[in-house]
Amino acid sequence: METTSTSSKAFRKMYFDLEELKPYLAIPFDSSLEEDIVRVEAGEADAYTEVGLRFFAAEHHEQAFHWFEIAAQKGHVDAMDWLATCYLEGLGAPVDRAAAMEWLGRAARAGHILAQEKIEAL
Repeated sequence: METTSTSSKAFRKMYFDLEELKPYLAIPFDSSLEEDIVRVEAGEADAYTEVGLRFFAAEHHEQAFHWFEIAAQKGHVDAMDWLATCYLEGLGAPVDRAAAMEWLGRAARAGHILAQEKIEAL
């Protein structure tokens, strides 16, 4: 494990052989997932959303929620919409209508059409 310090925060990165982890993953591991993981490491919000969508499709909602939350906090509007869905339907998190509306509102204000339509429907 390698530890580096930036300002007053310490960050830890662990390096794994992805081939060894494949049998333990809850979602299929393929080259596009590997690419998404590399993009996550670079901090790309859309990559967090893509990984979240993989977990969501595999019905691993708690893991999906985690990835959507990170992407949403980074400003990714699709992730905001998915996070709101998780809150509305209790997928990966307890039902929380207020949190759902907060995330839908953020996505809608950022121009996300589907979020705008959901707000109008609610």
